[in-house]
Amino acid sequence: MRRMPLLPQLQHFSATSPESESALDTWDGFPDLVSWLSLQPSLKTLDLCWHNPKRVSARSQCLKSSSGQIFPALREVTMIMRSALSDFTGFIARLRDAKLGMIDIVIPDWVYQPNFQDLLETMPRVLDLSALTYFKVHRFKGEIIGPDSEIGEISPLRILFQASNLVHLDLCFSLPFEDMNNSFLQEMAIAWPNLETMSIVGAVTMNSVGLLDVANFACACPRLTTLGLEFDADDSLSHKTDAATLLNSRNTTLRELRVGHSRIKDVNVVASWLSQQFPNLLALVAEQGETEIYLKWEEVMFILSGHKGTILQEHEDARAAEVQRELEAEVYRRMFYDSRGRAPVFTSEEQEIRNMDAHLRQEYPHIYADLEGLGAQVVEDSAAR
Repeated sequence: MRRMPLLPQLQHFSATSPESESALDTWDGFPDLVSWLSLQPSLKTLDLCWHNPKRVSARSQCLKSSSGQIFPALREVTMIMRSALSDFTGFIARLRDAKLGMIDIVIPDWVYQPNFQDLLETMPRVLDLSALTYFKVHRFKGEIIGPDSEIGEISPLRILFQASNLVHLDLCFSLPFEDMNNSFLQEMAIAWPNLETMSIVGAVTMNSVGLLDVANFACACPRLTTLGLEFDADDSLSHKTDAATLLNSRNTTLRELRVGHSRIKDVNVVASWLSQQFPNLLALVAEQGETEIYLKWEEVMFILSGHKGTILQEHEDARAAEVQRELEAEVYRRMFYDSRGRAPVFTSEEQEIRNMDAHLRQEYPHIYADLEGLGAQVVEDSAAR
């Protein structure tokens, strides 16, 4: 392949075709193209689809042999892969000059925890994790799912705690994590204080996290808008002490809650708790299917949608009352204060009349409301004439 010139203005490169088996990486010259891209001084985003795992080693080797800077300006990497996660790990290992802010990977369903741990262990050796704000690893839908007996561990994710500026964490695997619990959630909240999206959802739930744990984590992340966790909603609200603790603090920023296959029994209790704990929640997402769990979460969604309408009406009424109070205060100010904002000085007789007026307004508010309404109508009629 002939030597191609550098393109100083090239900032974005995309070559993805997830449905096509004749994707760009099946081309014999693809390793050379990757080498050429790695030398582009201004390339910030790289978006590729890898179909042919046999060419992965060639790509990694061509980067390894490069003597110049490799992807010096690269900030975002998006990969759709039909090969093992280790292939992407080999690619990441060559990015010694990149300061990645975003890593977005889509992998087959059969990829599970050991490959994920290798990736996590490689990242801090190669990348400046302080620059990482977005980390997402998802699996293909409809691919072969690993055996149900396999159970992954979430603890290797602690390696990523070095990415203290992480804002978006989104993981979706075929297998459950046996060590996801309240203690680990609190570690995450401390390590990533700026989290806005945190979603860790598997195909099967271990239900080792309860509603109280969800509430604690959400309250520990003041910027959290999207939360995805599989938890046990069966027992957490059965104890009055837990329920009282939950209501002592609320998360007002959460807009979307992804519950996956979370167990649930008492639909009404859970719906009531969610509406109070997350008053601004707009979306509840469960794993779809004609299962008893999904149908119950569907009931919760229905209850919340009605409750949300009631809350919105209450907010509108409260705002209308506040506006009315502000108008009344302004009228009072204009009537009884001079242009310099000085309060008037009343004689004893005038003050007695004012006190009587205030007392009558308290005793007979409906009469005063009718009189004020008539007065406003007279003003409108006069203005019309």
